[in-house]
Amino acid sequence: MSMFAAISASAIGNLSRFFAVLVVALAGSMGAAQAAFPYKPIMLMVGASPGGGVDAAARLIGSKISESLLQPVTIENRPGAYSRIANASVAKSPPDGHTLLVVTATAAIDIAVDPLASPNALHDFVPVSTIAMTDLVLVVGQTLPVRNIADLVAYARARPGQLNYSTPGTRTIYHLEGERFKLRTGIDIVHVPYRGLVPALTEVVSGNVEMSFASLPAALPFIKAGRVRALAVASAVRSPLLRDVPTLTESGIDGVDATVWYGILAPAGTPGDVIGILAGAIRDAARSAEYRKALLDMGASPLVTTPDEFGTKLREEVARWGDVIKAAHIGLE
Repeated sequence: MSMFAAISASAIGNLSRFFAVLVVALAGSMGAAQAAFPYKPIMLMVGASPGGGVDAAARLIGSKISESLLQPVTIENRPGAYSRIANASVAKSPPDGHTLLVVTATAAIDIAVDPLASPNALHDFVPVSTIAMTDLVLVVGQTLPVRNIADLVAYARARPGQLNYSTPGTRTIYHLEGERFKLRTGIDIVHVPYRGLVPALTEVVSGNVEMSFASLPAALPFIKAGRVRALAVASAVRSPLLRDVPTLTESGIDGVDATVWYGILAPAGTPGDVIGILAGAIRDAARSAEYRKALLDMGASPLVTTPDEFGTKLREEVARWGDVIKAAHIGLE
């Protein structure tokens, strides 16, 4: 072989290797571009039936996330077993940010009741952000001869064990707030759980139970129609939708502040940059006047946190409701 032929063969070999490396690099670059989040529709799973507060909040935030990230966002409802059916489904989903779980305080209460609960919001998921909050309101039937919290406490003390309060279920925030109210006031009222907030409120209207702890979005239509009477909200400040209704603290009952909040979790292992993109989309939504008005119309308001702040909130809620669970002797049954 001549020197020229040897050099040519060497050059061709080097050139081939160069193109091979270039093809691999380009393929890697294209793959990275294709994998940029989000690269397919996003699904928000809700562990409750359609039509409730958490479902409405999920649909609102889903539409804003879709606008921000330019991908369709669908809502899937899987109620049952204290949201554990939905929780288990999302926990087993690929940790790529395209399947997310919409949760309420039940996520923390579940751990407070059963630290070994699986899936576990603190161990099997990573927090993205809270999205909204609403007030808890204590309502009574129109035939009950009480006009304020002082009247109610006096009336209940004179009738231990005779008054009932309804909630959408055992071990919900509504149940635990009712038990905390009992502990703070020393009254003896009986918890009656129902399958949902509307049935629980309907029973107050009919007179089958005397009172209910409910979310403001569920109770507001009944209040406006004059079918129940609102005595107090459990939040730290009065609701802009019920400015004439005092807080429980203003009514002389300390240590009972609570709100219903909604948040989004992703499966454990979801990359931090994906969590950041999702959290940013939620922050953008909270700046939208349209989003804020839609929440206000349903009796809620934006509540946006960083992933770390949401994680801290979950841990604090587990501890706070754990104290109530122990004091009220609430178990797994």
